[in-house]
Formats: sequence, structure tokens, C-alpha cells
Amino acid sequence: MKSKVSYFNLGIQKQNLKQHGWIGLVFLIGWLFVLPLRMIELAESERQFLEINNMFDITETPQMLLTVGIPIITGIFLFRYLQVSIAADMMHSLPIKRGSLLVNQVITGAFMLLIPIWLTGVAISLVASAYPLYNDLTASNIWNWIVIMSVMSLFFFIFTVFVSMLTGNSVISGILTFIVLVLPVGLISLISANLSMLLYGYTTANGTDNYIDWSPIVLLTRTHNNDIDLWQIGIYLLLAILSGVIAYVLYQFRHVEMATQAITFKPLRPVFKYGVTVCAMLVGGIYFGENSSTHWTIFGYLCGSLIGYLVAEMILQKTWRVFRIKPLLGYVGYGIVMILIGIGIIFDVFGFETNVPSADAVDSVYFGHNVHKLNDTEIDNQSLFSSNENYIENVRTFHKEIVSKQPEESSSSYAQSTNSFNNTYVVGYRLENGSMMVREYRNISLNGMEEKSMAVMETDDYKYQEYNLGEIDKSISEFHFFPDDYSSNEPLTISNAKEVNEIREILKYEISSMDVNDVMNSGNRWGTIGFYKEDNTKQMIDIPWHKSFEELDIWLENNDYLDQVRMSVEDVQSMEILRIPGGSVDIYKMPGQVFSERSEQNDSIRELEDEAVIEEVIQNYSPNGTGEYYVHIRHAGDSNTYGVLSGDQVPEEVESLFN
Repeated sequence: MKSKVSYFNLGIQKQNLKQHGWIGLVFLIGWLFVLPLRMIELAESERQFLEINNMFDITETPQMLLTVGIPIITGIFLFRYLQVSIAADMMHSLPIKRGSLLVNQVITGAFMLLIPIWLTGVAISLVASAYPLYNDLTASNIWNWIVIMSVMSLFFFIFTVFVSMLTGNSVISGILTFIVLVLPVGLISLISANLSMLLYGYTTANGTDNYIDWSPIVLLTRTHNNDIDLWQIGIYLLLAILSGVIAYVLYQFRHVEMATQAITFKPLRPVFKYGVTVCAMLVGGIYFGENSSTHWTIFGYLCGSLIGYLVAEMILQKTWRVFRIKPLLGYVGYGIVMILIGIGIIFDVFGFETNVPSADAVDSVYFGHNVHKLNDTEIDNQSLFSSNENYIENVRTFHKEIVSKQPEESSSSYAQSTNSFNNTYVVGYRLENGSMMVREYRNISLNGMEEKSMAVMETDDYKYQEYNLGEIDKSISEFHFFPDDYSSNEPLTISNAKEVNEIREILKYEISSMDVNDVMNSGNRWGTIGFYKEDNTKQMIDIPWHKSFEELDIWLENNDYLDQVRMSVEDVQSMEILRIPGGSVDIYKMPGQVFSERSEQNDSIRELEDEAVIEEVIQNYSPNGTGEYYVHIRHAGDSNTYGVLSGDQVPEEVESLFN
């Protein structure tokens, strides 16, 4: 029978609509419930305080589920005939060329996906014009939503078509589609997490923050912030076209008898097999190695890779009987390659761990404790970086000291037992060539490096960025005091202009007077002090309210604020001390949990009565961490506060109670 070349076949379109038209109907109903009906419900409810500035302020997660899920399902169902032997034989016996058949299927899918979105856009316009709540919702917002949803739905659908050409199983097609869509971010995250365990100073922020938008699914989660740009949508439109072209070409070479096969093209089977093996190996390494020894990390790699390899073989061979010489030889070869790569990483053949840029190569430097400050949204914020040559040299010297001594990255027990939450160090160099170099050292001890650390952390450059001194100098209308001990105190707001200016100057003095011990001992504080940024972002800046801020305490007392925001002896009805010889090993438990559990087993509990000692304990206890002495404070109204004393924080009178 003569083949027809038409790229639009009315008979196929009718058959597709009869067989799969329910998908478009479900898509339309879903959109109507998620947006227009939701808009009516919000407008007629009492929640008139909502700010609706774009379509993603109405709902977010349901929109993402519809945009990703239904197009993938559409692609699977429309091309299911490729995965079923009888259906494949029947469809390919029709007098229609493969290219025409594929185009007709794509036309049907596009019709079932785009029409519901466009109809929903019309419904949204009608609802928005009927309710004042949506006065800020412009026609441009609605058009942007229509364009984004249309392009992304087409992309997910056509990409599923492309994946369907590579596999002969509908279930595997759906799973592979989702995996490949998240693969860029997922694989980079897995590699980064493993490198952070193997390379000293490597930070996971190197791997994920710069590539987070490489996954279209992750990109959709940013729509509520209007972070999707027109050029990104244009890229996904081009990717949809490219996926369609590749699918068209692959279809010409796909054998009909490949239906039911996991991977239809033999050259891609090793890619699938070893790709699964690598991912499983990385997951196993993270699972067993993050908080364990090197031996368990190796076990995780071995166990994960072996399971991944065998599962991939079973999928490809469609049998569990894969324990033969040839498959096992393939795994041995894979193991040899991985061992060589591992040796290269462990022995740092590329000099990653010891690399400290020369002073001439550095334009500016960041030194702090939060690597996420250096993400793309803040990397141009000049207040984070200093170009002071002396400061750059001090940071480089301290960095060289860390690199040469390589103090072990301790477990969280070190951080908690010392109550020092600033013992993670991040060094970020902005280089003259425009690139960034970032290193992160987690939970390390400064023993033997005190002098070098003082040269950095007692400087104005460090304190300027770490404590937001640039923001303090700007216009501030009020300060908010948030005590850590909410059982006896409530947050306080001070808005008097004269008092605000006085607090500003006192804070600047207190911060500039802090030594390295105050900076490190950030767990020993009364709470936080907050103020809003000068711009319209409504973002609050928090400053730790250290117990070393004596001038601030004096000011608060002189202005009758101190008793409102800070615990005093008068707030204490009774104080008990629990001693655990050698200290608690329950590093993941809060002091309250430790006190309650151990007090039932231990009679080493003493009650303090001397007000001077009680005041000293109040001044020195920390609400988090581990140690040898645990504090239980009872307040009026049966409220309780728990804390811990460790190291030189323990008063002599407390120690003498247990002798």
C-alpha cells in the first residue's frame, strides 16, 4: 500500500482524542480547580490581607505538579504503542511514515496540553477583573503565566517523547524522564557531597549553588519569586524543539522489536548500567560515610556500587540470573577505574587542598562562617568582601596555617561541647580574573593557631561583614530584642528615635570591642537583636546579643528595659545543677532532655541558693551544647529553662558542691 506523507492525519487525531482525550479534560479540570476556583475562594474569604502580585502567589505546588506530571503522563500514554509489541506492529503496519506518525502524536499532545492552559488563562482574566483582591494582577502577569506554563508543559511532554525513543517500557520511560530532568542538580549534589568528605576544605556550595537552575523541575520551584527570566523560557523552548528533532531522528532508527526492552539502543546500555552504578555508589558513600570512619565509607561505596550494578544488569537482562563471569568482569573493570580515581582524590594530585592564591591574584576576600552568603544572589554584595591589603594578607596567612596543619574536622560533639557555633570557617577569594575560590573548614579546633585567627577575627573588616555594621549605620526606625529565654521574658521593641541612636552607637562599640573568644563563643548569649533593612524588602537583620555586651546591659538597666528582656535573679524561683562525670555523650539532645533523662538515674543534683552564684550561672550558661554540668531553672508559673555549663564557664562554688 502506498505510504502517505501528510504530517496531519485526521483519522489518527480522532483516534487519539477518543483514546486519550481524557488527559486533556483532566488537565483542564485540574487548572480550573487550582487557579480560577481557588481565586474565587480566596476573594470571598476573609483573608483580604493577601498580596497577589503574580499567579504563583495564589498556589505554587499544585501548579508545579500539574505542569510536570500531566505532560509526562501525556507523553507516556501517546507513545505507549512503542512499548507494547502488538501495538507497535499494528501502528507501524499503517500506510503512514514514522515521521508523520510521530508528528501527529506530538500535535495531539500539544493540543491536549495547550488548550486547557489557554482556557484557564481566559478564566483567570475574568475572575481577576471581578474581585478587587486581584487589582495588582496585571494582564502582563497573566500573559507571563500563560507563556511559562505553555512552554514548560510542551518541554516536559516532548522530552518524555525523546526518552520514550530510548526505552521499550512505559514504567521505565516515566522513571527515566524524571531522573534525567533532575540529573544535572542531583548528580552534581551527589558528587559534591562525596568530595566534601574526601577533599579537605571542599564545600558543597561549590557544586550546587551555581547549577541549581539546570533542572527544569527545580527552576519551577522559583516561580513564586518571579525568578524565571524570559531568556530561560526561550532556552526551554529551544530544548523542546531540539528534543523533538532528536526524537524524530531516533525514531527512524528504532527497531520495532525493541518493544519491552529496557534500553532500545545497544550503545546506550553501558551508559545506563554504569550511570546507575555510579549514582548508587555515591548514595552508598554518603549514607555510610558522612558521620563514620573511612572503613565504613569504603563499605558504602562497595555496597552501593555492587547493588546498583546488579540492579542495572537485571533490568537490562530482564532476569535476576546475572551472576555470571562476564557481568562480574564488567564490575571488576569499573572497580579498577573507581579505585584509580579515588587514589587521585585522596592524594590530591591536583593540589586542591593546599591551594592558597597569591596576594597578587586576589582582588578581595571574604572570611566568615556561612558559605551560603556567597551564593549567586549575594555574590555582588560588596559589603561581604574586603579589598584591604592587610586584611587579605592576614586571611591568606591564617588560611595557609589551616592548610599546613589541617586540623581534623571534628564531629558535631566538638561544636556543641564547647558551645562554639562559629568554629566553621569559610574563605572566599574574588580573584583578579573574575573567578571565585571558596574553601570551607567545618568544626575545626584553633589550637596552635590562636594568633593567626586573632589577626583576622579582631579586625574591623571581619566584624563589618559578619555583624552587618554597614546596615547598622543606615536609617533604622526601631530595634527588636528577642531573648532566647522566652519562659520569663517577651520580645521588646524600642522605637524612640533618641534611644535607637544610642543603641546603634553602643552596638557599634560593643562589636568593635569583641575579642576572638567572644566571637567564637556565640552560644553564650542572651538572644538576638534585630532591625529591618532600609529598603522595602522587609528583611530583618539579626545580631547576636552576646553576654559580653556589658555597656548595652548598663544602658538597658538605666532605661528600665533590662528586666523586660533578660533573665535576672528575681526571675528564678529555684536553680538545680546536675553533674554528669565526664560530660554527656548525648550530643544530639538538648540540655532539657539530658537533664530530665539523667536526673532519674543520677543523684548528683544540687540546688543553688546563693544569689551571687545564681547570677554567675545565669551569666555563663548556654542554652545548647554538652558539658559536665547541666542547669535547670524554675520560673513563676511552672515554666522552666535548661542550659549547660562547660569548661571555664563553671563557677568554683558549683564545682565545690560536688566535691
